[in-house]
Formats: sequence, C-alpha cells, structure tokens
Amino acid sequence: MSVITAENARAWRGLAQSVEIDRPSVGKRVRVTRGKRAGREGIVERHQLSRYGNACRYGDSASHMMRDMMGRSGWCVLVRDDAGATFWASADAVEVLREASGDSSNAP
Repeated sequence: MSVITAENARAWRGLAQSVEIDRPSVGKRVRVTRGKRAGREGIVERHQLSRYGNACRYGDSASHMMRDMMGRSGWCVLVRDDAGATFWASADAVEVLREASGDSSNAP
C-alpha cells in the first residue's frame, strides 16, 4: 500500500518542496560540518545512497519516504572543492550554503 494517497498527496507535495531547500543535491554548494573534512566547501557532484549505511533497517514506509526526500540519513555526497580535488562525505555531515546577493551567508 502506498504512503501517498489522494487525501494526503497535497501535504506530501508541500513537504517535499520544503525539504528540497536543504537537500544536498547535485550542483549545490555545501560545507562539511563534522568529520575529518570539517570546514571544507565545494559543489556536490554526486548524491547517492551510501553502500555502508543501513538507513532502511528500521521504520515504516512513511519514514523511509521522508528519508529519501531529505537525502540525508544513509546518503553520501561526492564534493569537488574550489581547487578541483574531490572527496566523499556523509550527507548528514554537510550543510547547504545559500548564496544571497553575491555573498555566501547562510541566511535564507
């Protein structure tokens, strides 16, 4: 049975649009916030399920759908920094940077 029904489709659509802002998808600029690469910034080149994570072990279908929409828990990103070097990071350990009129502040 699908989690999305005719009665709640509008709510799921609104939820998907609201979490897209902070999803570390391809092309977005991110900063690593923890781990051995903390402080490094770059552009996401790849965003995929981690082969080492087990994010689907517990939970129901709705929580799995939310996890996939957010692209955080159980996901990883390949980031290319300004020098051209690439590195992998957990999607949970990065924050999406929003450009505001030319500066790299995190204000929405």
